[in-house]
Amino acid sequence: MANGFVRKDVARLTDNEMASLRKGFRVLRQRSANNPNSPLGWLGQANIHRDRCAHANWWFLPWHRAYLYYFERILREAAAAESTTTAAKTDARPARTKERTTAG
Repeated sequence: MANGFVRKDVARLTDNEMASLRKGFRVLRQRSANNPNSPLGWLGQANIHRDRCAHANWWFLPWHRAYLYYFERILREAAAAESTTTAAKTDARPARTKERTTAG
């Protein structure tokens, strides 16, 4: 684990981690609202994925691995929290039973 961060299943994030993740996404959306061409905003990241993504060939997995690495760095910076990660389906621990609200 070179970068020191663990990608968790979103259902297993703590309340603080979930708040940090939401804040990061809010900041990315605000960046795009302020400047739709910013590569550090939500639209900029979506456009990089749309325009440069390597679907339907052998490059698919390595390209997405690198894309997610940089996207998560941008998201952590936006949230100003080192614990922010995107969700993954590889976490084998049991899910938390506490239901989350969508407000926030």
